[in-house]
Amino acid sequence: MSNSGAEREGKLKARYERYRYLPVLTLLLLVTLAALAIRHQLRRPPRDLRLKLASYQAALELIPEHYPDIDQEELHRAAMRGLIEGIDDPYSRYMDPAQLRESDETVEGQFGGVGIQVSPANGQAVITDLVPGGAAEQTDMEPGSLIVRVDENPADDMAFRELISAIRGEPGTSVDITVRDPRSEEEKTFELERSLIDISPISWEILEETVGFVSLERFNRQTEPNLARILEEIREEEQIKALILDMRGNPGGLLEAAVQAADMFLTNGRIVGIKGPDGEYREKLTADESTYVKPEMPIVVLVDEESASAAELLAGALQDHKRATVIGARTVGKGAIDTVFGLPDGSGMSLKVATYTAGMNIEIENNGITPDIAVGELPPAPIHPDAQELSKWIQQYREAKTAQKTRALEFLQEKLNEQ
Repeated sequence: MSNSGAEREGKLKARYERYRYLPVLTLLLLVTLAALAIRHQLRRPPRDLRLKLASYQAALELIPEHYPDIDQEELHRAAMRGLIEGIDDPYSRYMDPAQLRESDETVEGQFGGVGIQVSPANGQAVITDLVPGGAAEQTDMEPGSLIVRVDENPADDMAFRELISAIRGEPGTSVDITVRDPRSEEEKTFELERSLIDISPISWEILEETVGFVSLERFNRQTEPNLARILEEIREEEQIKALILDMRGNPGGLLEAAVQAADMFLTNGRIVGIKGPDGEYREKLTADESTYVKPEMPIVVLVDEESASAAELLAGALQDHKRATVIGARTVGKGAIDTVFGLPDGSGMSLKVATYTAGMNIEIENNGITPDIAVGELPPAPIHPDAQELSKWIQQYREAKTAQKTRALEFLQEKLNEQ
């Protein structure tokens, strides 16, 4: 073979070696592209959903074009709220980014605020208490006052949750809150600096020398360690022979915190049964043998028409296992588990994902907890009250609370006398 022939053969062989894997690589590329296409199709929304999304986008573009003064962000939030309202479920709700942060803060047990407790009363916001350590405590702001404005925003133009969100904010920032005294109709504006408020959901004291009185205001991540510490302190106080667990006005909170709390009082038995949308039990949680409270210690649980959710679970579990006597008024009847789902724009939605029963089988949803001893039914809040009506309602409210506490002490004294 000539040198030229050998050279040509060498070049052909080199070219072959260079491209010998090309068919395989091409096949792999085609397979990969096909897999990606299939995956895209599988993840692609169905056609009817794509049409709905396109319609929503078109509406967001059309409305501002014909209503140039419209707030597009508020338009979007109104649409999201309408979407949740379509579910027709009282517990599901849309949360804008500020409200989602507020929800997270409540769960964690800390938030930026001015130190006031506010309750709704037929469209009005009433200051019911001042939180120790907050900015409001350093002023002459008084419980019973009505909130008129937050900064320049009239309270009448805001939903209750919006008003709370407006009051809260980053620690170190300020907010102007205008209140009206319903007795004198005098208005005052307070410039308050927000600070980090610890939601201490538990406090306690000794009543009549022998009764431990534990006030449990909500269930968050601070509940379990704080309740454990308080019950240990009570156990060390040898003169305490009975216990009152006050959950009046407790709106609930973390389900797991209520389960942990119930386990501190119970030595066995089911605490909660969790049901799926089909009504079948998905999970049942029971108490272990350890307890923080002596089995022979009498316990009263105080509840009212504002006790809800996790508070109802704890009251129901202790009642069902005959570990405590429930005194007060029938509770709200919220036995639903809500899960918060974050959305891409920083907002979120809370959706009901399950329901639960307390103890062995107490149906809380739509039923509530019926007290063993009914006393102190709260008066209904007056509709658009004048100063006299509001003052009378606050007085009746306090009298009902006092009657419940007094009856609890009487009941426990009777129990102690029997021992």
